[in-house]
Amino acid sequence: MPVPQIDTGINQSDKIIHFMIYFIMQSWFGQSGLYSIKLINILFFTICFGIIIEILQSQTSYRQFELYDIYANSLGSLTAYVLLFTPFKNTLIYFDHKMHTQRH
Repeated sequence: MPVPQIDTGINQSDKIIHFMIYFIMQSWFGQSGLYSIKLINILFFTICFGIIIEILQSQTSYRQFELYDIYANSLGSLTAYVLLFTPFKNTLIYFDHKMHTQRH
């Protein structure tokens, strides 16, 4: 039986991309070794960055402000923030080590 399509009026693939970009950005900053910066401050920065970008887009003639983009950005950042308190916090270190050992 096919799954019914529900038209929400929201471009969901765009929101998934927003979520992933902010998830990756929060994860990268959180795992980058910036130990002098608290993780909550990085979360605050990424959420504020997403809001500012949306506001700046509204000032152009070819882009528009979308509240759902802010929601997707913030949810991506918040999800990564929470995962940084789990074993996920070492994911970038793991891949960096794997790439380094493959080169040598």
